[in-house]
Amino acid sequence: MADRLEADLKTCRAGLQQAHAVISLNPDLPAASEQGAQHAIDAGLRALLQQRLWIRDQAGHASRLELDQAALSMHDTRERLQPLLQALTKAQHDLDSAMNEHIRREPDT
Repeated sequence: MADRLEADLKTCRAGLQQAHAVISLNPDLPAASEQGAQHAIDAGLRALLQQRLWIRDQAGHASRLELDQAALSMHDTRERLQPLLQALTKAQHDLDSAMNEHIRREPDT
């Protein structure tokens, strides 16, 4: 579960970086808050690391309820992240389409 959540967070970070790179090339598009998005992803990765460390250090001593709560927390986080990843994928596709259309419409110089 933790590995899948980490992969989702890293996929989100890569998608945001790619989108911001494309946006920064086009002065006609509004500036986006890459730093805010990056901080949110980094915070998610830090929280995941803390949870992994807790599981590593406490798994032998934790109650079944505590372990179930840790697993449920990761599952819930991943469930909340899925629609955001889907939206990011769609936004990336739409951005790519818009950039391709813009390139096709540029007059030859």
